[in-house]
Amino acid sequence: MAVKKKISDAQKKQNKSPLPATGAPQPAKGRKKKDPETKEAEVARKLQKIKAAFERDEIKTFQDIFDFMRPTPFGSLIGLQSKQIDAKVANPGSITMDDITLISNTVKVNFDRVCKFVATLVKDPRRKVNGKFKPLYISDSDKNTSV
Repeated sequence: MAVKKKISDAQKKQNKSPLPATGAPQPAKGRKKKDPETKEAEVARKLQKIKAAFERDEIKTFQDIFDFMRPTPFGSLIGLQSKQIDAKVANPGSITMDDITLISNTVKVNFDRVCKFVATLVKDPRRKVNGKFKPLYISDSDKNTSV
């Protein structure tokens, strides 16, 4: 006759552990983190594309830069927070010479190219929305004009 062993509660819990029988931990679920070296290489590759576009005079608006790199990471590279980047994109006249220097040093583009880029944004403060140029700001007096 076979003798039945009694299994204690502690032994049952050990047998029901989420670890496999080998005791090795299971891989984490969800999104995997990128290797820091991979992130740096990706940022360098994006900056190189932005630099090439600047040199070919393809950068006409900030959106052209943001096609290569999202605004928040680009802003953090030049030392600006998300709200500051949004404000400077909305009002290019608020871009300082320090900002131009930071952009040119980060992207490794000639300072004059970035100055010309910002100057064209300030001269023509319009942006394309749905294929049409829209003014950046509409003053309250323009909205309430009665005839």
